[in-house]
Amino acid sequence: MAATDPWARSGFVRSQGIPAPSGERSVGCVDLMHQFEGDEAGGLLVRLFYPAQLNQSQPRALPTTYAPWVPNSMYTKAYFAFKNVRWSGFVSSITNAFLNPRIPAVLGAALLGSYFQPPPATTSETNDIDSAPGSETGVNAESGEGSGRVNGPGSPLFPVVVFSHGLGAMRTTYSGICCDLASHGYVVASVEHRDRSACASLQRVPSSTATEANTFQDQWMEFYHRPETEAEFPLRNRQVLQRSRDAILALELLTMLNEGVEVHNMMEAHFDFRQFQGRLDLRKAAIMGHSFGGATTIQALSQDHRFLSAT
Repeated sequence: MAATDPWARSGFVRSQGIPAPSGERSVGCVDLMHQFEGDEAGGLLVRLFYPAQLNQSQPRALPTTYAPWVPNSMYTKAYFAFKNVRWSGFVSSITNAFLNPRIPAVLGAALLGSYFQPPPATTSETNDIDSAPGSETGVNAESGEGSGRVNGPGSPLFPVVVFSHGLGAMRTTYSGICCDLASHGYVVASVEHRDRSACASLQRVPSSTATEANTFQDQWMEFYHRPETEAEFPLRNRQVLQRSRDAILALELLTMLNEGVEVHNMMEAHFDFRQFQGRLDLRKAAIMGHSFGGATTIQALSQDHRFLSAT
C-alpha cells in the first residue's frame, strides 16, 4: 500500500498485527442487504470492499472510521459455539472487549474516482434539500435528488469479484484477502451465506410496530450442527446449491449497481450506491472462495457463465 495511506502510517499494524494491503489504493467498505423479489431467505447480505477516495479528516479518526473485523458481538459468540468452546458467551464478551481488531478499510468511504456534487442553488423562499441523517453524500432520501457523489470524467472501471466464505465463517472473516484485492482495484462482494453454514447469519425483518414502520429488527440464523445420524453428503449438496444461488445473486446485485438500479439497503447505512453506476467491469467477473467456498465457486461457475474465472 502507498506510504501516504493512513493505515500504513498508523500504529494499527503494529498493535493489532493486521498488515496493510499490498496494493496502492486505499480501501472502503459498506454492508448491503437487499431483498430480491420472491426471495424468502431474508435478503442477500454482502460486504462490499472497493478502492476508496479518502478525505483529509479520515486519517485522524482511526478508531471510528476503520471497520471492526467482527461487526457484531453475536458473530464472536457464534464462532466459539461453532468450535464447541465452553462458556462461549462469556469468552466472546472478553474477546469483543479486548481482541476485536480493525481492518484496513474505511466504513462508508467514497468510491475512488467519484466527486462531491454540491446541491443546486436555492432562493430564500425555497427550503434547502435535506440530507439523509449521517450521510456525507447530501442526497435527498426520498427523491434521490440534490447533491451527491457522482462519477467524474474518465473515472476508471473496476473488475468485480464475488467471494464465498468457508464453513463456520461469515462475510467479514476473509477481510484481509478482500481488502488486498480492493487495494489493487477490484470491487469485492463478500457474501454471507444463508444455508446455515455460516457461524451465524444476520437477517433483518420490518418492525411489527407502527411507530417503527421504517426500521428493522435483527434475527439470527444459527449454524446447523449436523447430528451424527444424518448423512453428510445430502446436506452439503443442498447447502452448496443454496450457496451457489447466493453467489449468483451477488453478481446480479453488482449488475444492478452498475446499471444504476435503485437498491434498498436493509442495513440502513447512509451510503450513495449511485457511485457504482457505470463503474464496474462486469466483463471480467470472477468468483473465489475458501474451503466450502471453493466448492461453491465451482458450482456457481458451472451454473452462471458470466463468471469468467475462479480461484
